[in-house]
Amino acid sequence: MPQPLSVAVFIGLEWHPDAGGHVKCWERFAEAASHYLDRVDLTLYFLGAKQQTLAVGANVRYQLLPPQCSTHSLEIMRQGAGMTDVAPFHWGLRRYLPQHQVFHITDTFSFAQTVRRFCRQQRRPLLSSIHTDLPLLTRTYSREIIWRMSGRSWGAAILAVAMAEATTSGSVVWLPSRTKTSGLYAGQRSRAGLAAAGCRLAAHVFAP
Repeated sequence: MPQPLSVAVFIGLEWHPDAGGHVKCWERFAEAASHYLDRVDLTLYFLGAKQQTLAVGANVRYQLLPPQCSTHSLEIMRQGAGMTDVAPFHWGLRRYLPQHQVFHITDTFSFAQTVRRFCRQQRRPLLSSIHTDLPLLTRTYSREIIWRMSGRSWGAAILAVAMAEATTSGSVVWLPSRTKTSGLYAGQRSRAGLAAAGCRLAAHVFAP
């Protein structure tokens, strides 16, 4: 008798009992999958305060992993969309991957970057789906983040709006280094300085 297909889904958001939206959507999928014991073995990977496994059914579970670079710990990245992990690679996640057969990512952050590298190296099938209006969220939250990083001046506000509109096809995937954007952290105020720093910031923060 064939073994159930091992499927892993990676959700780069924090799981907790009161989570809603995107997290709740995958909770419903997990409940549905629990009725197909002979067909699928499903693991949903979420961020969590500590590493733990939560059983949903005999063939479905949530695997929680602590973030390596949480946006909650970065004052400039705080906004209303919830916490995620902006590290370029999640070493704790990597050791779980070989056991799965099918991989499904739902964003572009730490979990997704780790899984993409693994699937490319091991030639494993990789699926992707987006359940959020990323262009709208990029415009909304990048304005606030860029304005905060740029010194909260009127010039910074103009720069934030312009950059947010210019990058609506991208998403925040990594943070700029302090060395290459030192003017921003020093509270750079001139329009020319803001424009130059903004160009450097865009190259590091936004991906096409």
